[in-house]
Amino acid sequence: MQRLPAITTIAHWYLRNLLPENACVVDATCGNGHDSALLAELVAPNGFLLSVDIQPEAIQATSQRLSHIGVSPNRWACLLADHRDLPLILPTPLQSGLDAAVFNLGYLPGGPKTITTARSSMDALKRTLPLLKPSGFLVVTSYPGSEEGLAEHNAVAEWLHQKASNGHDLHHLVSEGRQQRPPELWILSNGKSPPHRVE
Repeated sequence: MQRLPAITTIAHWYLRNLLPENACVVDATCGNGHDSALLAELVAPNGFLLSVDIQPEAIQATSQRLSHIGVSPNRWACLLADHRDLPLILPTPLQSGLDAAVFNLGYLPGGPKTITTARSSMDALKRTLPLLKPSGFLVVTSYPGSEEGLAEHNAVAEWLHQKASNGHDLHHLVSEGRQQRPPELWILSNGKSPPHRVE
């Protein structure tokens, strides 16, 4: 049987194929900066990326990664902040609406697992959805493998399915792997139509 690519690879495929040129995006959980590096590439030449994390080491790692790959400093910002505060901290280029917001949940590799909380993730998702443009979408990756991650995953899944029942288009993929509870990917459109590239 052919195996699916890693869940992050699939998430990146969606972003590459759905984001418009010069997109305005948020990486709400930037971690080590891998998602931010892709997003910075995709928002070129005139879009904008805001990368947010609550852990200083994540902001340092992401800033270094973006600087190293040569992204124009006018096209991105990294902020040490709680993603629940996104409505309060959006820089001017993003205040007219987001094309996408990425939530790669779980915990920073090598960091404390207790940083993962269902309440903060739920608050952040609920506050970010209204910031999307009509054609915008959320990309959410959940990691139910640990007890903390499972609680977060269950809360997020319930909210996403509720949004789908209220008319939002929702795509859901489960990673193939040997884990008993593998990572899951969710794409929630800010509307009834599936996410699509808007030129």
